[in-house]
Amino acid sequence: MLRKIVATLAAAGVTLAIASVTGAAANASAAAPAYTTVCPAEITHPNISLHTDPQYQGYSLVQSCGAIEADWNIVAADSYDHGGVYWPGGLSTDYYADSFDVGGHLGKYYLYPAGAYDSNYNDVPQATETFYIKLSSHAYIRGYRSGNWVYAHAYVSRYNPNANYGSGGYTPSAGRYVAFWDWHSGAWHNPGHKYTGSNGWTGYLKIWAPTQRSFYVNARQTSTRWNARSGYIYR
Repeated sequence: MLRKIVATLAAAGVTLAIASVTGAAANASAAAPAYTTVCPAEITHPNISLHTDPQYQGYSLVQSCGAIEADWNIVAADSYDHGGVYWPGGLSTDYYADSFDVGGHLGKYYLYPAGAYDSNYNDVPQATETFYIKLSSHAYIRGYRSGNWVYAHAYVSRYNPNANYGSGGYTPSAGRYVAFWDWHSGAWHNPGHKYTGSNGWTGYLKIWAPTQRSFYVNARQTSTRWNARSGYIYR
């Protein structure tokens, strides 16, 4: 589960917030809301690749626009509510060792505006942001030459927190779309693709290659797994 610091209001019943005050808003009547989309309150969060990125990642303020405070709700793509963050003081750092630390909820996350106010307690706009938490992947290519043809296949694995009796590790990633690439005529070309089986391996792709050249593969990302690119082989 994401562990968030929840804001404790210093003044009962009053929530201060981030504001964006433009010249037009400053000259408006005090009773009129200083609402503008020119400079919305905005925070950001990096994408997370489990288990390759640093395990501690936090939220960062993109722009305050001279404002005071704002709140965002953190909601996963499956609508699971992961709490909230606020600025200033509540842009906490989270621990991402494996998918258990996000309650098993992988994929896209939304930072939805939950209220922002200027120094006069007027509502001000906020930006909705997104980030992704996915499992990291590895890709490998193997192949051999026979006459004018090269026969290549690939192996794809993904991080599995349940592997090695719960200590985590990489296991075969089934059903992955893998694109094969070869270099000739001064550019990279895609002679075809294969899908991985339950053992993580694709079948062989027969590639016309009358001259020796370099090859690599790229495993396409999914909703819960990042893409992976292999090293090169020369055949």
